Amino acid sequence: MVNNQLYNFLQIPDEEHEYKEEMLKAFGRNLKNLRISRGLTQEKLGEISQINYKYIGEIERGEKNPTAFVLYRVAQALDVSVDEILTIKTGLSKDKTPENDSQEV
Repeated sequence: MVNNQLYNFLQIPDEEHEYKEEMLKAFGRNLKNLRISRGLTQEKLGEISQINYKYIGEIERGEKNPTAFVLYRVAQALDVSVDEILTIKTGLSKDKTPENDSQEV
Protein backbone atom coordinates (compact mmCIF):
# COMPACT_ATOMS: atom_id res chain seq x y z
CA MET A 1 0.00 0.00 0.00
CA VAL A 2 1.35 3.42 -0.99
CA ASN A 3 1.31 6.19 1.57
CA ASN A 4 -0.09 9.26 -0.17
CA GLN A 5 0.70 11.55 2.75
CA LEU A 6 3.16 14.32 1.87
CA TYR A 7 5.68 15.77 4.31
CA ASN A 8 4.82 19.37 5.09
CA PHE A 9 8.02 21.41 5.27
CA LEU A 10 6.19 24.05 7.27
CA GLN A 11 5.67 21.57 10.12
CA ILE A 12 9.10 22.16 11.68
CA PRO A 13 9.63 21.35 15.37
CA ASP A 14 9.44 24.38 17.72
CA GLU A 15 13.18 24.36 18.44
CA GLU A 16 13.82 24.91 14.72
CA HIS A 17 11.07 27.52 14.27
CA GLU A 18 13.41 30.47 14.89
CA TYR A 19 15.89 29.10 12.34
CA LYS A 20 13.10 28.66 9.77
CA GLU A 21 12.00 32.27 10.27
CA GLU A 22 15.58 33.49 9.93
CA MET A 23 16.04 31.49 6.72
CA LEU A 24 12.81 32.86 5.20
CA LYS A 25 13.85 36.42 6.05
CA ALA A 26 17.32 35.90 4.54
CA PHE A 27 15.74 34.38 1.44
CA GLY A 28 13.36 37.35 1.22
CA ARG A 29 16.22 39.83 1.46
CA ASN A 30 17.99 37.95 -1.33
CA LEU A 31 14.90 38.09 -3.54
CA LYS A 32 14.45 41.80 -2.81
CA ASN A 33 18.09 42.52 -3.71
CA LEU A 34 17.72 40.64 -7.00
CA ARG A 35 14.52 42.55 -7.81
CA ILE A 36 16.00 45.95 -6.96
CA SER A 37 19.23 45.22 -8.87
CA ARG A 38 17.07 44.77 -11.96
CA GLY A 39 15.23 48.04 -11.36
CA LEU A 40 11.87 46.38 -10.74
CA THR A 41 9.16 47.33 -8.28
CA GLN A 42 7.15 44.64 -6.53
CA GLU A 43 4.24 45.62 -8.75
CA LYS A 44 6.26 45.23 -11.97
CA LEU A 45 7.77 41.90 -10.83
CA GLY A 46 4.26 40.74 -9.99
CA GLU A 47 3.00 41.74 -13.40
CA ILE A 48 5.85 39.98 -15.24
CA SER A 49 5.72 36.82 -13.10
CA GLN A 50 1.93 36.79 -12.84
CA ILE A 51 2.27 36.58 -9.05
CA ASN A 52 0.33 39.06 -6.92
CA TYR A 53 2.65 41.90 -5.89
CA LYS A 54 1.34 41.70 -2.31
CA TYR A 55 2.47 38.06 -2.15
CA ILE A 56 5.90 39.08 -3.46
CA GLY A 57 6.10 41.61 -0.63
CA GLU A 58 5.19 38.92 1.90
CA ILE A 59 7.93 36.66 0.50
CA GLU A 60 10.46 39.51 0.69
CA ARG A 61 9.53 40.14 4.35
CA GLY A 62 9.93 36.44 5.18
CA GLU A 63 6.23 36.03 5.92
CA LYS A 64 5.53 33.42 3.22
CA ASN A 65 7.30 30.26 2.10
CA PRO A 66 6.72 30.14 -1.68
CA THR A 67 6.11 26.98 -3.67
CA ALA A 68 8.49 25.68 -6.32
CA PHE A 69 6.10 26.93 -9.01
CA VAL A 70 6.15 30.47 -7.59
CA LEU A 71 9.95 30.35 -7.43
CA TYR A 72 10.09 29.23 -11.04
CA ARG A 73 7.85 32.07 -12.22
CA VAL A 74 9.77 34.69 -10.24
CA ALA A 75 13.10 33.33 -11.52
CA GLN A 76 11.85 33.54 -15.10
CA ALA A 77 10.71 37.14 -14.52
CA LEU A 78 14.09 38.09 -13.02
CA ASP A 79 15.98 36.18 -15.75
CA VAL A 80 17.89 34.12 -13.17
CA SER A 81 17.98 30.46 -12.18
CA VAL A 82 15.92 29.22 -9.26
CA ASP A 83 19.24 28.26 -7.69
CA GLU A 84 20.33 31.90 -7.76
CA ILE A 85 17.16 32.91 -5.93
CA LEU A 86 17.59 30.17 -3.31
CA THR A 87 21.28 30.73 -2.63
CA ILE A 88 21.59 32.91 0.43
CA LYS A 89 25.05 34.41 0.72
CA THR A 90 24.49 36.41 3.91
CA GLY A 91 21.93 36.87 6.61
CA LEU A 92 22.07 33.67 8.66
CA SER A 93 23.74 33.55 12.05
CA LYS A 94 27.23 32.10 11.89
CA ASP A 95 26.43 29.50 14.54
CA LYS A 96 23.54 28.23 12.41
CA THR A 97 25.22 27.96 9.02
CA PRO A 98 27.56 25.35 7.60
CA GLU A 99 31.27 26.07 7.37
CA ASN A 100 30.89 27.80 4.05
CA ASP A 101 29.17 31.19 3.75
CA SER A 102 26.54 30.05 1.27
CA GLN A 103 23.38 28.32 2.45
CA GLU A 104 20.77 26.89 0.09
CA VAL A 105 17.17 26.81 1.25
